[in-house]
Amino acid sequence: MQRRFWVRWATFALLLTTGVMLYLWFERAFGPFAWSEIFSSREELRAFVGRFDPYGPIAFFLLQMLQVIVAPIPGNITALAGGALFGLWPGFFLSSAALVVGSCIAFAMARYYGRPLVERFVPAPVVDKYLDSVADKHFVTLFMMFLLPFFPDDALCFISGLSKLRFRAFLLFVLIGRPPGMFVSNLVGAGVMEIAWWGWALIIAASAAVFWIGYRYKDRIDAKLGISGAMDGDS
Repeated sequence: MQRRFWVRWATFALLLTTGVMLYLWFERAFGPFAWSEIFSSREELRAFVGRFDPYGPIAFFLLQMLQVIVAPIPGNITALAGGALFGLWPGFFLSSAALVVGSCIAFAMARYYGRPLVERFVPAPVVDKYLDSVADKHFVTLFMMFLLPFFPDDALCFISGLSKLRFRAFLLFVLIGRPPGMFVSNLVGAGVMEIAWWGWALIIAASAAVFWIGYRYKDRIDAKLGISGAMDGDS
């Protein structure tokens, strides 16, 4: 137990030191920058990523990955910027890959360090609100919270790590559930489509209907899929 404690905090110290060193190197190589300005708008984010050319895709990947873990970074800005910076398909695949990696890191951090660390990233009331839903071991409920908009997807990655959900099941949920929303954001960011107010109203109504149906019949769906066992275990 004592060895596990020291390994845990040595890993945390190593990650923290690496992050600080990268931050200092970025400032020295590309000049000072303020996080509040970078994420104030899509244009500011595009200008910031442009400073890293020809390594702009790497910089954007890291920002999108950190967006999952660091709550103050607004995901809507980074999602829209991906399509604007790199075009629809490159932006979508780059954003989705970073989203999956960030989600897995958040899950692993929660699984390894527990609730005290999670509450440094996710407010305790949010953890309490959604942990019961995750702990219910219903595939459909958790999957739809990842798939549909208006749920705190990033927070759910941490909260899932506190449950008994197996990592491979979590990875499946993320791979299938999170990219569709990212695709829509990249469509808008790339200028391929615009969504009017009534379009958002339809999305909200359809999402609410799908979630209600899935929640209402979650037991039947879980039984037919035969995968409820994937919610048990630690790995």
